[in-house]
Formats: sequence, structure tokens, C-alpha cells
Amino acid sequence: MDKFSYGLGMGIGQNLLSMGVKDMSIEDFIKGISDVLSGNKTELTHSLHDKCSLKPRVLDELTKRSF
Repeated sequence: MDKFSYGLGMGIGQNLLSMGVKDMSIEDFIKGISDVLSGNKTELTHSLHDKCSLKPRVLDELTKRSF
């Protein structure tokens, strides 16, 4: 096991949990990271990525939970 990589994954996981993310496809998440870091063609275009952006979904979910 590469401790640096595992620790990085733990940090990202903790950040996602703190943003309220619980239900997501880990396999697709890893594939997205892998494609970007490897320079492979991504499954989503940047315009589609922006429409599917996590930030608006997380902010919407946090707003629902806050009130």
C-alpha cells in the first residue's frame, strides 16, 4: 500500500463527508480522477461537467439541512 495515496484518499473522503456527500459511485469517482491524472479522454465534456458540478448539489443539500 502506498501510504501517501491512501492518506490523500482519506483526506478527500473526509472532505466529501464534511460537505454532506454520502451517496455516490466510488467506481465512477475513481475513474474520473484516473482519467484526469492520466491525461485520458474524460467521459464528460467540460460543459456537461459544469452542469453536473458537485458544488451546486452540495450547497443545495446543505441549505435543505440547515433550515
